[in-house]
Amino acid sequence: MLRRSLAVVLVAVGLSPGGVAARAETGTGPAAVERCVPGDCFAVTAALDRAPAVGQTATLTVTVTSKEKAADVRVVTDLPAGLRWVSPPEGVSRGPATIGRSRLDRASRTGPMRKNERVTYAGTVTAVEPGPAAVTVHVTDGRPGPGSEALVYVTVGEETSFFGMARPATALTTPPAGEADPAVAAADADTCVQGRVTHVTAEGPVEGVPRLRLQAFDRDADGHDDVLARGETDDQGDYELCFDGNDGDESGGQDVYVKGLSFSDYWSVTDPRTRGLYTFQTPVVADVEQGGREIVNYLPPPGSADEGAFRIFTAAHATWKAYTGWAGNPGGCWVAGATPCRQAAILWAPDVTIPVDNYTVEDDTIHLSATTQLEKMTVSHELGHFIMDYGYADAYPPNPSCFTHFMLSVTSEGCAWTEGWADWLAVQTYGETHYRWGPLDGSIELETPTWGSLGWEGSIGPDIEGRVAGALMDLADGDPRNEIYWDLSSEGPEKIVSVVRASKPNTVGEFKNAMVAAVPTAGGKSNVLATLFQNTVDDVFYEPLLDRVELNRPSFWGGDFSFTTTRPTWSVVAALHVGDPANDTNLSLYKAAGATGGDVVASWMPRSDQPDFIAVDATSGPRTHLPRVSALSAADSYLVEFAESEGSLAPKTSAELSMESADVVEIRTADLTAGVPVTFTVTPLDGQDLDVFLMAPSGTKWARPRADAKGAFGKGPGTAERLTVTPGVTGAHAVIVIQKSGSGRFSLARS
Repeated sequence: MLRRSLAVVLVAVGLSPGGVAARAETGTGPAAVERCVPGDCFAVTAALDRAPAVGQTATLTVTVTSKEKAADVRVVTDLPAGLRWVSPPEGVSRGPATIGRSRLDRASRTGPMRKNERVTYAGTVTAVEPGPAAVTVHVTDGRPGPGSEALVYVTVGEETSFFGMARPATALTTPPAGEADPAVAAADADTCVQGRVTHVTAEGPVEGVPRLRLQAFDRDADGHDDVLARGETDDQGDYELCFDGNDGDESGGQDVYVKGLSFSDYWSVTDPRTRGLYTFQTPVVADVEQGGREIVNYLPPPGSADEGAFRIFTAAHATWKAYTGWAGNPGGCWVAGATPCRQAAILWAPDVTIPVDNYTVEDDTIHLSATTQLEKMTVSHELGHFIMDYGYADAYPPNPSCFTHFMLSVTSEGCAWTEGWADWLAVQTYGETHYRWGPLDGSIELETPTWGSLGWEGSIGPDIEGRVAGALMDLADGDPRNEIYWDLSSEGPEKIVSVVRASKPNTVGEFKNAMVAAVPTAGGKSNVLATLFQNTVDDVFYEPLLDRVELNRPSFWGGDFSFTTTRPTWSVVAALHVGDPANDTNLSLYKAAGATGGDVVASWMPRSDQPDFIAVDATSGPRTHLPRVSALSAADSYLVEFAESEGSLAPKTSAELSMESADVVEIRTADLTAGVPVTFTVTPLDGQDLDVFLMAPSGTKWARPRADAKGAFGKGPGTAERLTVTPGVTGAHAVIVIQKSGSGRFSLARS
């Protein structure tokens, strides 16, 4: 189900001598406690006082009621090519517009509205040419997301008109049976018609209509037309139908035309009123010579029902082609191996609107509103629900609090999972980073939002569908779309589909567990967790620290980390504030998640020029530790680094070492004797600002903060620091060097 408040229009209303009005209306409902979500902020009605024939006029009345106060309410009323404004509503701006390649006469107005305010616009229109005419009203408050809409549909005639779409007396609900085809041997199929079936997309380009069922006929004088061949368009909308060109006893060649049906083995588009397929027929090509090859193309007229049906049909094909490719079953059934394959039945008509586009699990049917023909991602989204239901063997996940939902609104974990999956599938189908609705709606970017992203501040957690969709996008994509800091996974859509098909998760939490289990390497598992954290689906992520690989992270969040020692020797973790010196960064170290008391060590030095570090005693042995950085600013960042000692400093020796510009800490050990003085000197060779510290072992403390160390610091860049101590205990001590600025070589000497 996609959030969209659409008017319910009364269609197929006959005209009486006095004229009959068609009215489109949505109820306002109770006022929302929280801010309304896009698509549900306005009640919109539209009414014509008559269905005008060519040359006649009618009064169009539009009413907009705002559910909440809004500063920039934009009301757009579009007249199709068959209608024109005689006098638009007072206070609006009028001008030409185009959607696809359909010409529009647009009237628009932007201004503030109070909560529960009702505004009415009235203008006069005239009919200028016969044909279908859909009047649409679109209302938004300036935020991204779908607008609220109303529609009035008129079939304009030269002398009389009526509300609604003209429908055939008998609707074709299924293609004619295949066994009725003439048995044509390949050698006898010597005559062909070929061409392309196309449509104008909502964006404007002309594209082919793929996998559309076709029939070639021979027009006979007695009205009993013969089927010559059957087939379908290919993935580009091209086709070729070949048949025996011998017309028997009739003189001349065959009179050939092509008929198309909005049907494929895997999806169909039908009229919800009649359940009939949309059909088209090309002009007849007379006297096609045996052995000849004729070109027969078809492009539906602007604003026609065929045009809308083709847009939806093509969006369904794009979704099917993408999904079956990810599922390892390209060009096959939605569920690999299913026999017979379930067809996605899509109900749509240009004169039928419904309150919410939706998929119903009871009959595996997708219901789309009239203007959804302009929203290819909405088509893919609803097919995403169909795919999930089919793939879950009709055990669709529970999804409470899902009737009114939106990308950024809090619902439930089940709702966020099912809707986020459908959002992701739609965006992934088109290789996009934004979810897009109609031409007048603002899109929402799903690729980059993370902690603190503008507009997403209050939309955090596994019960936000936009966060779930963003997490799936980041799990699927790779460079160059991976963002800092935690978008590290590049598993591809194939892995996501495989995990969902196998585990059938009901929430993103269940998906996380299944995804982690499905990734073979420890690094890959960590990257999955990082990506979920990037999208706020998980609120805790212990980011791995590798030996001497610093990480730069934003201060607005702080962070949880993990490192694993590999040898029975000293190790150290340090954090350095980067940015405004008035701000600071603090450090804690946990033996395990949720640890308290003596299993937690904290280093909280009062100044940013005194970087915090915590040294882990050699006696703690190889194990995993969990550092936590607490940052106290929104605009700065910090560096965090872990290092494990790589050797011991012998008496009267010196080692030349180096640190890169972002490195924070280096460590060595030194075996010292209680009561014997010793001096350690760190000398920068490239102008760095270095400090040196000595940490003594303890029989009772597994880790010790900077405050427990002896140190020499504060002399500034390019100056040696010398530390002389008299050890109080005998044993292996930690010699720690902190780099506050600069980079390059330095010497570390012991007396």
